[in-house]
Amino acid sequence: MAELTTNERMEKRGISPIVRSFMHVALLRRLGMAQSEDERQKFIAEFMAIRAEPEARQYVAKVKHEARLQDRLVRETKKRRPKWPGY
Repeated sequence: MAELTTNERMEKRGISPIVRSFMHVALLRRLGMAQSEDERQKFIAEFMAIRAEPEARQYVAKVKHEARLQDRLVRETKKRRPKWPGY
């Protein structure tokens, strides 16, 4: 028997296609924020452990919050950089 794809597994769990799409985007965003390979594996395991749509929605909201915090930190760091003459 062939192994189910991620989308097929999520469909079996009752996670709607639109929420699945947001989950995948959230996972990609989170993987981009990972500092190490171990952290990446942890993020993937957390993603794969989601079993129902309410959990999926919580995951998307959590990643959205984390991404906003990271974006704010990056903006504040850029503001603190010294301005060099002529730039």
